[in-house]
Amino acid sequence: MGTTRASFVWRWRRQRRAARRARTYSGARVPPSGRVAELHASSAASAAPRAFFRRFVRARRPVALRFPLAELRTLPPEWWALPPRRAARIQLDAEWREGDHARFGRGERARLSYAQLLASLRAGKTSYYLTTQQAAPADEGVLALPLPCVDAELRRRGGRGVPLAPRLAGPLVPQSVNLWLGRSAAAGTSSGLHHDYHDNLYVLLHGTKRFRLFSPADARRMYTVGRLARVHPNGRINYAGQLTSSDGLGPEEAAEAECLEARAAKRRAERKLMIAEATVEEEEEEAMEEEGGRDAESAPLRAARRRAAAAEAALRRAAGRLQRSKAQMARVRRGEGGEAEGAAAKGATPPNFSRIGALPRGAPSTWASSATGRRFPRLLRARCAEVTLEAGNMLYLPCGWFHEVTSAGDHCALNYWFHPPDTGQYKRPYRAAKFWKREWERIKRYSEHQREVGS
Repeated sequence: MGTTRASFVWRWRRQRRAARRARTYSGARVPPSGRVAELHASSAASAAPRAFFRRFVRARRPVALRFPLAELRTLPPEWWALPPRRAARIQLDAEWREGDHARFGRGERARLSYAQLLASLRAGKTSYYLTTQQAAPADEGVLALPLPCVDAELRRRGGRGVPLAPRLAGPLVPQSVNLWLGRSAAAGTSSGLHHDYHDNLYVLLHGTKRFRLFSPADARRMYTVGRLARVHPNGRINYAGQLTSSDGLGPEEAAEAECLEARAAKRRAERKLMIAEATVEEEEEEAMEEEGGRDAESAPLRAARRRAAAAEAALRRAAGRLQRSKAQMARVRRGEGGEAEGAAAKGATPPNFSRIGALPRGAPSTWASSATGRRFPRLLRARCAEVTLEAGNMLYLPCGWFHEVTSAGDHCALNYWFHPPDTGQYKRPYRAAKFWKREWERIKRYSEHQREVGS
């Protein structure tokens, strides 16, 4: 009895540990050395899409790439600049700050033309910073302003344009492509400590950037503005009232993806049932000649019918969840309850930012004596990594990794955000495979249409 009870307790504890791992972050941590992995031009094999996915994407491990993105090598210097007349027609929302000592990332934005922004930066002003742009509801492309116009100008001159997704990304589906333009004081400007909701491939085109990184495993030591609700195994972080699946799908999108997968499973089950029925019909006479042979031969048919019935039931359940999710989201939009994930209110710090703001200067070992260390003691128990990028370098940063970016002087970057994968499989990186395949095909069709009309 004692042995049986001990065995039961051991199995129960193992199951609880497995369940806990399935609900919490399971990717890479900052190593004791505090160094970020690096790839150089000589490491061509590791930069192949499949090898890159296995070593870094699946492991949720940041890596600095000390070579330029191949798809950008043929573009002219300062390819992001536009003729003044055309740049004047592009209206942007740039981040704005008051004075060199203030930081960006507080939700303060100013409306101005691309020509005004470029003129301000060339004049040495540091008040504006071009970051992510809010897409219009009808916009289904991934190139954020001003990139569609830059892309059209490059193609008009006979170039290849801005790539929608680099080959290095392999099967990952892009969420957006953004241009970052700014100018900082010589002492450097901090972005503030924060994390992103998507996997980031950051391509530095001009200037120098220093990144200080923390793993999603330390999320509860980061003093986020939002109230943490969950850290998914792949690092996707949810806040109270903003729950998503691990690939970032909201309730309605996740239910739609489940319906797509259920329909595909139903079609597969129906095909297998048709094959089983045809096989039984062809062999029925032969099976009848042997005693009990018919029952033995019809066993695959019975199994196929059970699978088809189960797939049909799963599809009905998924359709029901989709209808309930649509009704819930309709109530949210009318303000009748719940809270949908969205941008922070004007002037408010977004939930994915830390209340710490700028990290202390110096090595992490000296932070304990700083005012920041005394005010935010949990930060001292988190392990920090540091990496500096020069022009032509890239950084792959999985979603959920907290980072502070310090910039000095003129700087320009291109970044690709990808929906975070959640299976670890190169050929099928998303559980909602049908949904994301359809999404990527739609994005490519719309982007090609954008290019044809020259928008």
